[in-house]
Amino acid sequence: MGGATAKKVLGSINQREEEVALRHREIYDAEQRLDSAHAALNEREQAVYQREQVVVEREQAVVEREQAVVEREQAVVEREQAVYQREQAIYQSEQTFYQRDQAVIERDTAVTAREQANHERDTAFVAFEEGMLRKLEEDYHGVAATVQQIRRAVSNAQRVLTRRREQVLYHENFSSSPQGARGQGRYGGSIAIDGAIGAMGGLSQQLSEAEVQLTNQIHNAIRIE
Repeated sequence: MGGATAKKVLGSINQREEEVALRHREIYDAEQRLDSAHAALNEREQAVYQREQVVVEREQAVVEREQAVVEREQAVVEREQAVYQREQAIYQSEQTFYQRDQAVIERDTAVTAREQANHERDTAFVAFEEGMLRKLEEDYHGVAATVQQIRRAVSNAQRVLTRRREQVLYHENFSSSPQGARGQGRYGGSIAIDGAIGAMGGLSQQLSEAEVQLTNQIHNAIRIE
């Protein structure tokens, strides 16, 4: 159950990390567009500056040519009006860019907060998982110790039964004690003891197989792919 929960949580974390990466790419694209717009704005400002230089040069020509002053001043007024309109457009563009930049900053702050939250969740999950694994390992060691005690008890019982079987065989073969119909005297039959020894051996084998199976299940449970 711990491994399945870990896989689900890790799957959720991976999906969130992909969403964060996608938002980072969107922010990067927005920043690239903002840089391109700023570059275009700089080009426009340079063009305006060059045109203003032309206006200055023409104003100097107006001074030199008094007869063309009226016509050229009118042209200057018109060009200044165009420059003013372009400056207003540039100002509005700058305001738009500033708002977009603020939006990008807010998104970046939100992404940072989510990343921090994801990191805290990852840390909490790792601590929880480590605690569960330690508890599982402790339980496993406790069960393994109990199985070892049972196996030692079975082994002791096998040794006792083996000695008992030797006594029974001796009395069955050499004792003058009366025997029953099945060859059993007052010490019990060797056949019954053989059956008990076989049962103990089967129990020991079952305990060994159960211990191996439990070990494999524990290892599979704590393995995280």
